[in-house]
Amino acid sequence: MSFKVDIRDYSQNQYKKTKFFDWTPGQHRFRFLQDEAPLIQSYWFGHGFIQANGFDDPQATLNRRIKLEHPDDFRNNKNWRPIQDRYYVNILDMTPSKTCPECENEVKAVNGTFPALCPACNKGVVSNLDAKPLNQVRVLTGGKTLFEQIPTVESQYVDEEGEAIPINTYDCVMHVVGVGSQRTAVILADVNENQKPKVYEIEVPPEEELFDLYTIVPKVTDDEMEQLIKGVSLRDVFVARNKTDEDSDEETPRADPVEVQKRVDELFA
Repeated sequence: MSFKVDIRDYSQNQYKKTKFFDWTPGQHRFRFLQDEAPLIQSYWFGHGFIQANGFDDPQATLNRRIKLEHPDDFRNNKNWRPIQDRYYVNILDMTPSKTCPECENEVKAVNGTFPALCPACNKGVVSNLDAKPLNQVRVLTGGKTLFEQIPTVESQYVDEEGEAIPINTYDCVMHVVGVGSQRTAVILADVNENQKPKVYEIEVPPEEELFDLYTIVPKVTDDEMEQLIKGVSLRDVFVARNKTDEDSDEETPRADPVEVQKRVDELFA
């Protein structure tokens, strides 16, 4: 057996921008490309999610203090950020869409009607374009309410042996109502006249086209999380990180829980 060393060329850009599923109100069609969705517990920091670091991370410690000192209205405290269960899965989005001729943004219909102009750049005319299945890999993300529907749908349909038909062997249709925090979505199997899933094979995208679900949500150190709590932007946190010694191969040690508590106390000083 030959000796293997994973040598990475950091002079090359290894970043791959995640393309998320576009939630427009109306009907969408897609195929699950995986048979599991990892759970990533996260905090929402204004403009994005950050991975939680565990029971004793600075935000968890701060949450406990806020809840202790304000048992009746802790949710109104500006520094209160509950931990959230977020799920992620790669899908093949087959929803009919148009491509903006100006910015190449994908344009989907809203409740069955396509806009005249691209909503991303407000320049590209798409009203005269034909809609075609997108057929692109996207990341579907959501919380418990959305993702608990998936095993429920799968369990509704069984084969001749009584085994559940894998949900990634047929298309799913999702009906989206509303936008933002008022958005709701229902996932259904695409069924035939006998109310059975339309099982058929698709050309599965190569592995390299799938997104790494475990690196989608940024992970920060406890020190960096404290900076976020103090109001420092995530961008500035990463800029500061890049200014450190990039050649260091030592892992940043987790802060001691007692030390974390002291630092949290300083936030209230």
